[in-house]
Amino acid sequence: MPVPSLRDLLKPAAARFVKHEGVPVPVGTGNAYGKPVTFRPHGGSFAWFKVKYSVGGTVLLAETITVRVETVLDDGTALYIERSRSAAGSEWLSDDDLLGLVKHGRDVAAVRVRAKTNLPSTSVSVTVTVVGYG
Repeated sequence: MPVPSLRDLLKPAAARFVKHEGVPVPVGTGNAYGKPVTFRPHGGSFAWFKVKYSVGGTVLLAETITVRVETVLDDGTALYIERSRSAAGSEWLSDDDLLGLVKHGRDVAAVRVRAKTNLPSTSVSVTVTVVGYG
């Protein structure tokens, strides 16, 4: 009987690459998060993923934009990381950031992204890119 390759072991039958690029994330105001945007893998759980968020438009002098990236695990718990910016720009979450979004022995069933501003209104936009395998 042949020994399965690493590729065969890592590739469940329904798994495939996922790419969602430049997806708008509603920005909540008054320090309350907007409606979340949820990304789910094709095969039931992410084996690997990366996340980039972008803040566009004019960020006002006293404005802080916070983006919250959450993973929803297969047991229903959620882990998250928050990043705040006071200027437009983009950032890929680092491998160290992603380590905080996984738990040993648990599968990542979904990635959820939310955004907010500390001001009562904003003209800022937030988009997110999620790429992964699952």
